[in-house]
Amino acid sequence: MRSLVFTIVTAAVSMWGCGSSSPTGPSGQESPADFLPFSESFYVIEFHGDSFQCGDAKSPQAGTVVASRVLLRREGSAWAAANGDGTLTLRMERTVGAPAVAGIRLTGTARGFADDEGAIFDPRFSIPPNGTRLAIADAVALSGAIPAGALTDFSQGTIDGPVTFSRAGVTSTCPARAVMWTMNRLR
Repeated sequence: MRSLVFTIVTAAVSMWGCGSSSPTGPSGQESPADFLPFSESFYVIEFHGDSFQCGDAKSPQAGTVVASRVLLRREGSAWAAANGDGTLTLRMERTVGAPAVAGIRLTGTARGFADDEGAIFDPRFSIPPNGTRLAIADAVALSGAIPAGALTDFSQGTIDGPVTFSRAGVTSTCPARAVMWTMNRLR
C-alpha cells in the first residue's frame, strides 16, 4: 500500500515543481502571503528513499521507508515539526518570490533520527512498524510544496542532502534528492 501511495505522490511532485530557493526574509519583513497555511496539529511524515539510488537493492535490506508522527507548531513565519521524543526535527518556511505551478513552495531543514512507527490509514487498517531507522545529518536542506486547492493539510518534497536508513545492522545511504517526503495532518 505504501508503494502505491508513494508512486502517486512521486508523479504529483513533478507537476508541482518542487525545488529549493531562498527562504523568507528576516523577521518583521513578512506579509501574510509569506506564511504557510499549516495548522498547529499532529501530522504523519513519511520518508521514501529510492532503493537503487540508496544502494539498498541487496539482501538483507536496510529498508528505505520510515513514517513518524510529528507535532507541527508555528515559530514566527516558520513551522517547526518534532517527533514525540524530539530526535527528529524539521523547520519549514514559504519560499518567497518563487511561484509554484499549482501550489505554495517551501524550503527548510531537517535533522536527527526517527524509527518507523508504521502507518495508520484508518482505525481498521494499519501497517506495523518495519524496524527501519532514518538518520539525517545536522541542518540538511529540504524543499517541497503544498498543493493548491483543498489539500492544505498535505505537503511533499525532497530531502536535499544525504539520508541514511538502517535496520538490523544493515545500512543504506541515499544521496541528495533520492529521498522524498510527504506530510499529512492527522484528524
